[in-house]
Amino acid sequence: SIYIFLSLGYTHEGRVHLMRTIADLAFKWNLEHWLDIDALPAELSDLKPFIQGRLGWLDYMQKQSQTKVTPVMRGFGRDTLHQWEAPQSGTCMLYCDPNLYIPYPFEDQEHCLYFQEDCSDVRSKLSYLLTNAKWREQLAKAGQAWLYKYHTNKARAAYMIDIAQRMIGGQTIDPAEFGL
Repeated sequence: SIYIFLSLGYTHEGRVHLMRTIADLAFKWNLEHWLDIDALPAELSDLKPFIQGRLGWLDYMQKQSQTKVTPVMRGFGRDTLHQWEAPQSGTCMLYCDPNLYIPYPFEDQEHCLYFQEDCSDVRSKLSYLLTNAKWREQLAKAGQAWLYKYHTNKARAAYMIDIAQRMIGGQTIDPAEFGL
């Protein structure tokens, strides 16, 4: 299996720091990895020989499911599909909180491990996940269970219907009830 998987679009400046940090750590620690970025910015040009390239959707999902850890960071918008793909695949997320209003958000050290947008703590967080396999696997399983409980199409539809019915009935909505 692959230790770390990072396949992303060059859609936010923070992703350049993330790719640099992950590449440096993967090489330094000799980790099995998959690195890909759709448009290689000049500051990452030295990585060109190590960029494996875009995968089709099925290969992408298979590679993702064979991975122990994957970083998740926002793109042009704040949301990223990868925050849903990673836990679905049973992969442990190294997660940069997108500061979005998401009901039942993934919680740090419960469903994933948060890192700072400037990537200053990625080295220590990845090192911790590397040396604590049991905890890493627990995070991955908890993230997957949380996704299936609160973030399937069925769960989201039920959530919206519940809120609509409460509002129609004149009830006050308490954001804390939804993990907000």
